[in-house]
Amino acid sequence: PSLAEPNQIFCSESEKYTPNSSYEKSLNNLLDLITLYTPKDGYYNSTFGSGGDQVYGQALCRGDVTREVCQDCVANASRAIIKKCGGDKEAILWYEKCQVQYSYSPGFASTYAAKFPDSNEHEERVVDHRDQYKKEVMRLMDSLAKETSGSKSMFRTKKTKSESTTIY
Repeated sequence: PSLAEPNQIFCSESEKYTPNSSYEKSLNNLLDLITLYTPKDGYYNSTFGSGGDQVYGQALCRGDVTREVCQDCVANASRAIIKKCGGDKEAILWYEKCQVQYSYSPGFASTYAAKFPDSNEHEERVVDHRDQYKKEVMRLMDSLAKETSGSKSMFRTKKTKSESTTIY
């Protein structure tokens, strides 16, 4: 399937690399590794390079996609992230079925843990008992985060109820 435009992309413009540098070569090698190995379990992280040219990266596919869809998505995301964020030492890109991210910092995964696609940010929903609903969503997400952290695929689904509303 064609994945022309990502759902969301974050390019950090604070740190730059120069074209044809060792960092760029490390980044390209890392993205090749990610494209090759992510489809096996749906999640893969690695590093490439050394010293100031070391790059940390990871990719994640949704747990309900096939290996072939995962591989295509990660390959497309790896190309798109370079095209959209070329020159930036940190970036994260989301497609519907996968995400790819890289950084010069070993703590990049926690740095981006709070970043998420904001495509629904401006939509308003009417929910009865909003505070209770928020508590149920947080309880559900905390539970999913704990269960997911120990899995190879880094993917889980779950549902819960808040009043008469089912939350997936």
